[in-house]
Amino acid sequence: MQVYAETNTVFCFSGNCKMNGKKIDAIQFIQDKENVSKQEAIKKAQSMINESIQPVPTKPIIQTENLTEIFTKLKQSLYSSSKARAYAESRNIYNAKLEAGYNNGTHYNKLKNCIIFPLKDKQNNIVSFYGRNIESKGKDDRHFYTANRKGLYPNYPNAETETLIITESIIDSATLQLYTTYTSLALYGTNVLNEEHQEAIQDLPKLKEIIFFLNGDEAGREWTKKHSETLNQLLPSQKISQVNTPDEEDINSLIQGHEAEILTHLINERTNIFSSFEEKSEPIQEAENIELPTITTTGKLNTSNADYISFVYENLLFSIIGGIALYPLDKLKITLKIQIAKSQNPLHSIRQSNLDLYSKEQLHRFIKTASEKLETGSKQINYAIAELISLLEDYRNAKIEEQKPKTEKPKVLINL
Repeated sequence: MQVYAETNTVFCFSGNCKMNGKKIDAIQFIQDKENVSKQEAIKKAQSMINESIQPVPTKPIIQTENLTEIFTKLKQSLYSSSKARAYAESRNIYNAKLEAGYNNGTHYNKLKNCIIFPLKDKQNNIVSFYGRNIESKGKDDRHFYTANRKGLYPNYPNAETETLIITESIIDSATLQLYTTYTSLALYGTNVLNEEHQEAIQDLPKLKEIIFFLNGDEAGREWTKKHSETLNQLLPSQKISQVNTPDEEDINSLIQGHEAEILTHLINERTNIFSSFEEKSEPIQEAENIELPTITTTGKLNTSNADYISFVYENLLFSIIGGIALYPLDKLKITLKIQIAKSQNPLHSIRQSNLDLYSKEQLHRFIKTASEKLETGSKQINYAIAELISLLEDYRNAKIEEQKPKTEKPKVLINL
């Protein structure tokens, strides 16, 4: 159960109590827990605080800072500071399309030496700031927020949003804005999916899929699981998936060491965590109404195009994109694509680059992911890949033999 101090309410995520799935206040909580009437619950609350409930006094209006005006000046500082520009360029986020600024202390006395990103409310007003200290050397003294943090980054998602990517950090979300066309929403650290995030996601009427794209480490994988379970409780029919981020990488680090297309590639190769009811029902309807052809093992490779070798095993189509390298012989590295040959669903496909078929660890991970993505048994994929390896070895050996220089047979002279 989570308590929200701002609204004086609680929300229960357990499936074992009558309060499950409801946001309730203190009085309703006492009613449900003690099984009493509302009036009895009020008296119980009064006895607990030992005083009568008094009207809440009106809070005085406090003049707040004009963050929009401040941010306009901070944006100008980003372009005029060589130090800030160098940092942004090192992270591949120095771009006029991005809403970012820099605070050198001239226009704002908080979050000094920080690249500044604005957090916005439902009306798209700037309501607080996130600052990333560009001079910090440690992990614990580089992330800062203005007091009483509120708002979302980059903003509240548009009501027309169909696919939403959840990122671990604000810089990761900023990176997606620049290098993909996806709508993103940043968490405030691995474990912070707060009430404002949840309400914004629930308010998207056309949402079809939530994609978690957190860091490729233990914490990222653990909190992807926890956050997806939280959202599945709130939106039980919503499709939720995850990007399999490479080990020790994050969204921003990926574009520093690779071409930007890697982000779209990884997103396309995402795996399901929770599938929507509609998606699950489609294959059943298809199977009832359409008689699909049976595909059987061919037992041989189709090598008519050496750069796109294919192989069919039962209902699975294997494609080796880019062919295979003849050497070294102790490795069998390929780019492998597997798809369900009779399916028109683009999600029934998975591709893995630089897969070494001789590496047990790589194969184990790939087969596990493929069986989940393709919704088929790992045993079938194991058998198929075992046969594919044998065929590829024969094919490679034949190619090597073709390249060997042919020795001429000695001529035999016959005296007549």
